[in-house]
Amino acid sequence: MQLKEFPHSEKISWRDALATILLTPKNLNEAYKVIDSIFTEDEKLKIGRRLFIYQKLENKESYQDIIDFMRTSDKTVSEISVRRRKFPEGFKLCLARYNKLKKQLQPTYKKYGNPLMVVKKVKKIYKKPQEVAR
Repeated sequence: MQLKEFPHSEKISWRDALATILLTPKNLNEAYKVIDSIFTEDEKLKIGRRLFIYQKLENKESYQDIIDFMRTSDKTVSEISVRRRKFPEGFKLCLARYNKLKKQLQPTYKKYGNPLMVVKKVKKIYKKPQEVAR
């Protein structure tokens, strides 16, 4: 059955369930646990990339620069741009929270320099659960 064929009431219930999931974590450690349990690696990356594309659009970077840097399609950038105009509040809330968290982690970034090392350090600080070996 195609997603569009499901009754509207079921789609609303699923959307409510997603909102509940997003409100569940109280800190970054819990957020990692929820994200790792619910989303596939591909879904996590797609959602995270949307925020970065939004941020680059807010910084008035060109579509082509975003496409080249993010290695994404013009369709993806265009869709984020449309959503940015239609639903600006959600992206702004996400970006504000991300920037607040980034400021809290900034001393770690300055101390260790390399962004890859920062990710390792952040995982260590918040004791992100290890992924299950496949």
